[in-house]
Amino acid sequence: VGFSLSSDVIMFSILLCVLINLESSLAVPATQNGQCFFPRVWRDLWDEPSGNRSISILTEDWDAVGKCKLELQESDGVRPYVVAQERRKCYVCIYTQQLHSNILRYKQSQCRKVKDARRLCYGDIVQQKWKYLYRHAANPAPCPDILGGSHAFTYSEYSPTTNSYIEGCGEPRSEINSCNQRSQDDPQLSFNFGNCPNGVLVHRTSMNHILNCYGSWSSAGGVQHIIAKGDAYEYWEPGDYRNKENEYVCMALETDGLKVYLSQGFGSGCDGVGGSLSPRNGLRNLVLEKRMRLEENCQFPSWVLGVPVWQIIPQGGLRLSDQAPREVEITSKSSFRLGAGGLGQTFSCAKILQSTSDELKIQMFSQDKCYGEYHCFHAQYSASSGSIRLHVGAPSADIEHSCVAPSFDPDVPFLMATIIPANSSRSDQDIAREMQNIQDQVDSIAQVQGQTIAGGDSMDQILRETGAQLHTLTQQFTSQISTLMRDFAIRVKSSFNL
Repeated sequence: VGFSLSSDVIMFSILLCVLINLESSLAVPATQNGQCFFPRVWRDLWDEPSGNRSISILTEDWDAVGKCKLELQESDGVRPYVVAQERRKCYVCIYTQQLHSNILRYKQSQCRKVKDARRLCYGDIVQQKWKYLYRHAANPAPCPDILGGSHAFTYSEYSPTTNSYIEGCGEPRSEINSCNQRSQDDPQLSFNFGNCPNGVLVHRTSMNHILNCYGSWSSAGGVQHIIAKGDAYEYWEPGDYRNKENEYVCMALETDGLKVYLSQGFGSGCDGVGGSLSPRNGLRNLVLEKRMRLEENCQFPSWVLGVPVWQIIPQGGLRLSDQAPREVEITSKSSFRLGAGGLGQTFSCAKILQSTSDELKIQMFSQDKCYGEYHCFHAQYSASSGSIRLHVGAPSADIEHSCVAPSFDPDVPFLMATIIPANSSRSDQDIAREMQNIQDQVDSIAQVQGQTIAGGDSMDQILRETGAQLHTLTQQFTSQISTLMRDFAIRVKSSFNL
C-alpha cells in the first residue's frame, strides 16, 4: 500500500508539473519585467465625454483605477496593461490604443482577484465598446485637406422614433466651409444645415455646427475618422433656440473621387447604427460636392480704388433700413467691405461683365451667415461730383443667376444708393504701427511658450503632468474621505446595536 501511495504521489506531481509548464507556455508575453510605466506622451489630463468626467494618466497610475503592474505585448496598435487596485485587492486590464497624439481609446475589464492576464485582457473585454479619451487642453490640429474650401451637401438624418433615416434633407441649401475662421484661433469648420422635407422635423428651421479639428486617423478601406469639438446652434419653432457648447463629435469620411461621404457619430464617440461609425451609418450622413467659386478673380478700375472709404447714401430698395450698411471700405484691389466701423460683409471681385471709364457691371462673391453667395453690382461714376450711383442685386447661390431677374431687377431693386468719398480719421501709418505692435506681442508670447527647462522637459509638458497629478490627488483624497465616512457609519451603527 505504501508503494502504491508513493506512486500516486509521484504521478500527481508529474501531472502538476506538466500542467504548470503548459500554462506557462500559453501565458501572454509581457514586453518588460519589473517596472511598468504608461507612455510619457499619455501623462496628462483627459476628457471622457461619454462619462461626463475627466481622468488623469500618470507614470504608473491610470486615474483612480489602479497602478500599472504589467504591460503586455502590443498587437495591431493595441496595448493591454494590467493594473492593481490596492484598496479592493484585485486586478483590472486596461486595453488601450493611441489614435492620435490628442486621442486615446480604451476598454476596461472587471476587477478580478487573480492576476490572470489572459482572462483579464483577452476575455470578455474584447467584446466591449471602445471608450474615447480626448486630451483636455489640446491645441486644434489641421483638418483633412479634402474638407478645404466650400462644399454643398445634402444629408439624411436618423430618427429614433421610426428607427430609420429621413432622406432628402438640406433644403434650400446646405454648405460646409470655413466662414467663421478670421484668424488662426477661430473655428476651422462651419456646417450649415438646411431643412428636412416638409412634414418631417418641421419645427427645426436651421442648424449650425462650428467646429475645430483635434485629430484624425485612417482606418482600413481608406476611411478617415476625425475628432472635432465646438458649438451647435439649433433654431426650432419661434422662440425656441437651443445651443450646445464645447461638444465633441466623431466623423467618418471617404471619397469616390467626385463626392465626399461624411457621417457624424452618435454622442461623443465613434459609434454608428449597428456598430462602429462608417461614412454611411451615422446620426447624419452627408454627401458633399465641391463648390468651385470665383473669388478675387478680377480687379476694380482706378476710379473705384482712388477713394479708400466711401460713404453710402441710401436711395431705395428692399435692403433699405436703419441697420443698412453706411460705408464701402476698399480692402484690396479685388475686394471691399460693406458695413461701418471696420465691421460688415466682405465682397470679392468674381467676374467683370462691363467696364468703361465711368461704368462698371460686376459679379461679386461673399459669404453671409456662412452661405456663399453672389451679388451683381452696377456702378455709374460721375467725375464732376466724384460720386458713384450704385445698384446692388439680391443674393444668388449661382453666379450665372446673379445679374438677371429676379436677383437683379431695376424695377424691384435690392439696394439703390449713391456713394461719396468719406473722410478717414486713421492714416495708413497709424494702421501699420498698430499691426506691428500686435505682431511684436505675438512674437514675444511665442518666444516664451517655446522655452524649455534645462532638464529637457517643455513647459507645456510640465504643466500637463502637474495638472494630471493634481487631478489624481483630488480623486484619491475623495476616495479616502468616502472610505472614512463609510467606516464611521458602520462603527456608529455597531455601537448603538442598530
